[in-house]
Amino acid sequence: MKNYKEACIRYLLFINILIMSTDIMGSLTNKKQQSNKVEYVEELSLEQMKDLILSSSLTNEEKEILCNDDYINDVIDIINDDETRRSEIYYLYTNLNVNYEEIQEEGLKGYVYHNDSTIHMDNELKQEELNNENVLTHEFIHINQKSERNILTEATAEILSSEYYNSPEESYYYEIKATELLMEIIGPEPIIQYIYYNDKTLIQDNIKPYLDDNQYNLFEEYYFNTYNESTDVLSRTTYYKIVDILSEVHNNKYKKNMVDNPMINAILNGTLYDRYYFNEREMDEHSCYYSKEKIKMSLQEALEQGYVKTTMLTVVSDNEDGTLYKREQLYYVPLDSNSYIVNDTAYIYDLSPKEVEPINQTFKKQLKKSN
Repeated sequence: MKNYKEACIRYLLFINILIMSTDIMGSLTNKKQQSNKVEYVEELSLEQMKDLILSSSLTNEEKEILCNDDYINDVIDIINDDETRRSEIYYLYTNLNVNYEEIQEEGLKGYVYHNDSTIHMDNELKQEELNNENVLTHEFIHINQKSERNILTEATAEILSSEYYNSPEESYYYEIKATELLMEIIGPEPIIQYIYYNDKTLIQDNIKPYLDDNQYNLFEEYYFNTYNESTDVLSRTTYYKIVDILSEVHNNKYKKNMVDNPMINAILNGTLYDRYYFNEREMDEHSCYYSKEKIKMSLQEALEQGYVKTTMLTVVSDNEDGTLYKREQLYYVPLDSNSYIVNDTAYIYDLSPKEVEPINQTFKKQLKKSN
C-alpha cells in the first residue's frame, strides 16, 4: 500500500510539472509570436520616422546624429511601396536603442544582429565622440538593411555613412573597393535592391550573362556568402580574385578593358576622389555614378581648350604583404562642369613614388565633396 501511495504521489507530481512546463512554453511561444509580429503601416513619412527616433531611449546626442533627413527620406522612398518592408522598418525604428557593453573581439567597436534594432557599442566609445558617431551611423544603416552581413552590406554601410553622415570610410577597405568596382560596372540600383530587400535578381541579371557557370558561382560565393564571425573581413587575396572576375564581366559586357575606365582605374589605384553612388543631392557630372553628356576628345585637345588641368592626387597602393602606402600621382582632371572628358589611356600618368608613407591596413579614402 505504501508503495502504491508513493507511486500515486510521484504520478501527480509528474502531471503537475508537465502542466507547469506546458504553461511556461505556451507563454514563451506567445511572447515570441508577439515579438515577431510586425504591425501593418499604411505609409511612412519623414516626420513619423524622426518621431520614432526622438521618442526612443537614445541620448539626445545620438538622436540628433541619426535624425538625418536626407538618409531617412531616401530609405522611405526605397521601401515605401512594399508593405512588408515598410512595416518591418517601422517596427525596427519603434524599438531602436543603444546598448553599451564590453566587446571582447579585438578591433570590433559595434554590431547589430540581423533584423534587430539594438545597436551594441563598446564601452570605450562613450569617451570617443568621433568614433562613437562613426560606429553609431554605420550600425544604424545596418538596421535599415534587409540582407545579411557580407561584402555588400558592410561596404554599403560605410559608403552610406560617408555620403549622408560625413563619416570617414575607415573600415572594410577591400569590401568597399569590391563594391565600388561592381557599381561602376552595373550601377548602384541592383545594389540598392539587394541591401534593402535581400533581392539579388538585378545583380544576377547584370552579371550572369557575362560569365561562365564556374565564374558566376565564384562571384556569388564571394559577394553573397554571409560573414559568420563578427571579425570577418575580405582578404587581399580574395579581393584580387574578385577583380579578375569583374574584369571578365566588363570585357564581355562593354567589349573593352576594365582599366580603360577612368573611375575603375582610380578605384584600383586607391586614388582619393569625389564619387557619390547613393546621395543624389551631392551628385554632379564628375562626382556621381551617372554622368551626363560625354564629350570625346584627345588629351591634347582638352588641354589646349582648357577643359582639363594637371593635378597631384594622393594614391593608396598595397604591397604584396598586404600593407598599404600613400604616394603622389599626376592626374588630368576636368575643369568645365558642363563637360565630361573621355579618354581611353591618356587620362593618367604615373610618376615615381614620392614620400612613400606606410599606413594602417584600415585606411580608406575620404569620399567627400570638394569645396
